[in-house]
Amino acid sequence: MSGACAKYAICILALTLSGVAVQAAAQTYPARPVRLLIPFPPGGGADISGRLIARALSERWNAQIVVDNRPGASNIIATEIVARAAADGHTLLMGTATHAINPSMFAKRPYDEDRDFSPIVVVSNSPNLIAVNLAAPMRNLTEFVDFAKKFPGKMNYGTGGHATHQHMAIELFRSVAGINLTHVPYKGGVPAVNDAISGQLMMASTSVPALAPFIKAGRLRAIAVTSLKRSSFMPDVPTIAEQGYAGFNVNYWLGLIGPAHLPPAVLAKINKDANAALAAADVRDQFLAQGAEPAGGTPQAFDALIRREIKEWIAMVKKAGIQTQ
Repeated sequence: MSGACAKYAICILALTLSGVAVQAAAQTYPARPVRLLIPFPPGGGADISGRLIARALSERWNAQIVVDNRPGASNIIATEIVARAAADGHTLLMGTATHAINPSMFAKRPYDEDRDFSPIVVVSNSPNLIAVNLAAPMRNLTEFVDFAKKFPGKMNYGTGGHATHQHMAIELFRSVAGINLTHVPYKGGVPAVNDAISGQLMMASTSVPALAPFIKAGRLRAIAVTSLKRSSFMPDVPTIAEQGYAGFNVNYWLGLIGPAHLPPAVLAKINKDANAALAAADVRDQFLAQGAEPAGGTPQAFDALIRREIKEWIAMVKKAGIQTQ
């Protein structure tokens, strides 16, 4: 055999063995417990949806999925852990829409959203809710804006943290409405909601799953949702768009993200099984009962969503004059 042929044969053998190894990895995945990082404390929308998909996948894989809540730093703490993890699918992130906001807000981050991650699948979608405490004088968005203009800076509001999706949605609305509000960041939406209920905050904004139980229990008053369409879980709450701000649309997605360079077969397996779980009637019902719309789709579509929103948020932050770091 000539030298060229020998090299060619070795290359073919190497590629074949590589393909066999990848398929074998997918067949044995998961080989040990999977760690799911959630960048918010227990009880919020990301935690609720994260635990639902973790339970559904755990049952399908007959394997343990360990939920690890790592809140703080606008999701950066949990996200960095995943960026530095081994690319074998055993460490995943319950990514949130804040992942696409961070490039517009933080010039220095310990990872690169384009280079260091493998988007896997969108898990759920839900709008953010704007709710006020029961002692607040406003009952709709018009009264809310009128109050804010009459008392600039006097209205405080709480979210799950600085530069989180909920914070940025309100900042974008503040810019559009021409009002001055005071932001109080928390390490998660739950403590912000609790302080709004107690009266320490006039308003709280977080996802439908986190706020809806308190609104339905009559402990807070909802005045708007941030998506273009009303939430199917809370159809009586009007959108910002239909209350005088046409086109306003901020949607809150959650999705599974892994480290860069996941083996293609492992990535395909997680995506396939997550899609199957989200399509199952019992799992869909569990998501819908919490106020979240189960999603699904391809890794390519999720990657395109993240890239598109990164560009959109960079443009919006610049236009709104929001202070960055």
